[in-house]
Amino acid sequence: MTAAGCAGDFGRLFWLLQTCLAEENENPVSSAPLPIDSATSHKHADAERPWPEAAFPPLTDRYLRDFLTRLLSAKTGDLIAMLPTMGEPNLYILAVAAARYGRAADAGLAGALLAELRWRNCRNMGADPAGPVRRGRLLQLSNACTSLTVAGPSALQRDKLCGDCPFCGAGASFQVFLPQVRWRCFHCGRNGGVLEFAEQLLTSIPSKVC
Repeated sequence: MTAAGCAGDFGRLFWLLQTCLAEENENPVSSAPLPIDSATSHKHADAERPWPEAAFPPLTDRYLRDFLTRLLSAKTGDLIAMLPTMGEPNLYILAVAAARYGRAADAGLAGALLAELRWRNCRNMGADPAGPVRRGRLLQLSNACTSLTVAGPSALQRDKLCGDCPFCGAGASFQVFLPQVRWRCFHCGRNGGVLEFAEQLLTSIPSKVC
């Protein structure tokens, strides 16, 4: 189904869901739980200081398929019109879905979603800036786009997760700093927090960073 054939209230959702199903058929995922949302799952982890895991499930193709299916079943109007009614966690999950299955032609969705996330961030400014909710959200988003491992065995290294940059592709240049809830690529220079990660996802849709 082309973008023209998907014209209508739920064209964007149908297109994202169809692409998601195609990706899942080509790359089936294991039904086993994926330990990707907690530093305790990695080598050198400190069992006495776990990072949030249970509330932030891995964003696999299957999870995103079910998420998009639930949005379709709501049938409350156009996807962009639905954004203000969605919870902040779902907005970030939709950002990952748009980056993974979307395309540059749907700039309207990316722009509207980005504007809504920025508004939510301003409205909640100062709330949990480096707390467990934002930390878990950053781990969920970053792990959906790159494979992260703990930097090393020392106390300082255990607070950092490392991997390939999901935006420029540079190997072992991307780091997530858990206590500060910040990330940075030491190759391309991109950096920020949860919102900035979502911004990079939505502005990098043509390259399908996830």
